[in-house]
Amino acid sequence: MRNRAFSVLAKFLGLFLFLCPAFSPAHAAEPGEFVTALAGKKPVEGKTYACFTRAYDPAWFSTHHFQRISAVRLLAVIDSAGDYGFQLRLGLNVRDQPDALSTGADCTPAQTPDKRDKPAICIGGNSRATLLVENKDFVRLSLSTFGQLPEKGAAFAEDDKHFRLARSPLSKCDDQAENAQERTLLDLDR
Repeated sequence: MRNRAFSVLAKFLGLFLFLCPAFSPAHAAEPGEFVTALAGKKPVEGKTYACFTRAYDPAWFSTHHFQRISAVRLLAVIDSAGDYGFQLRLGLNVRDQPDALSTGADCTPAQTPDKRDKPAICIGGNSRATLLVENKDFVRLSLSTFGQLPEKGAAFAEDDKHFRLARSPLSKCDDQAENAQERTLLDLDR
């Protein structure tokens, strides 16, 4: 009789916990398909990095006369502490400027789709970017605004706003590190 009463009580308690999520154990957020594809692997606890780059050669510029961007570096920093939201850090080299431009945007979990066939909308400061994961090796980045424009006020061409970037070693994006420790970490992946 005692075992039967205990069994009924255990079933009742299990049903109660199942029906009342406030009493059930908390589950950590899991990265969605989009974030996992962006990282190129399941993101680790803490920060996971992904680097995408493109450099344009003279042959490209011979058919894109008005394009000013000569190289692009995109560092995606995925943070499990932020429920797998991520930050985009973008470095741009411009043909007629000695210094690279940098900008960034944040992509909150609410702005990030679960599936990789839809783009993430990322906003930060004066920057707005749309990021689409094409496959494990390529992303498409569209910039509707830049965070830091050239002082000379020269306009960017339409080709300066849309990029197809290839996955690259993290060391190729080390100029987008926030500090020396992060740069050292990125430089380990050559």
